[in-house]
Amino acid sequence: MEHRIFIAINPSQEIKEKIFKHQLSFPDLPVNWTKKENLHITLSFLGNTKDESIAEIINSVEEVSAKHHSFFLEFNKICYGPTIQNPRMVWVTGKKSKEMGELKNDLEEKLLNAYERKASAFKEGLSPHITLGRLKRNDFKQISPEERSIIDKDIFAKFEVISIDIMESQLEPSGAQYTLLQSIDLGKF
Repeated sequence: MEHRIFIAINPSQEIKEKIFKHQLSFPDLPVNWTKKENLHITLSFLGNTKDESIAEIINSVEEVSAKHHSFFLEFNKICYGPTIQNPRMVWVTGKKSKEMGELKNDLEEKLLNAYERKASAFKEGLSPHITLGRLKRNDFKQISPEERSIIDKDIFAKFEVISIDIMESQLEPSGAQYTLLQSIDLGKF
């Protein structure tokens, strides 16, 4: 059997609640909002993975996690993503994080190379984002650019990353259902 696997940072319930309530700020926007429990930061998407590879992935993530220490992420804006010129989502974006970039690089080097997928390097740090919702493309295109909601809202949400999670995504008609397979603590100082 195959599983859709990704590695994520899951914010605390308090941070998820703080971010989630901003969905109410855009009632007329044609968007499929992310469920509160599904709000996360993707570090690495592995995709379809066989049962027998799960234990190997867990071991690899444990090995990488032991080499990294806890760090803080700060989110400061709600906007269209990935670009304002070609929006596909509503994102919560944050300040660049050197620690998150290094963690992502190490994970991808360890995991994606094993799957012969291209890894990307983030030398200057990585700007984290959380997908608050996915635009309904056809409905959004029907709205003239002048009439589209402007999304450029300042927020403040900061939390400490102390673990990373191995997640499974199951695509359902009602949206993606995520299951936590394993939570792995980052190394200690």
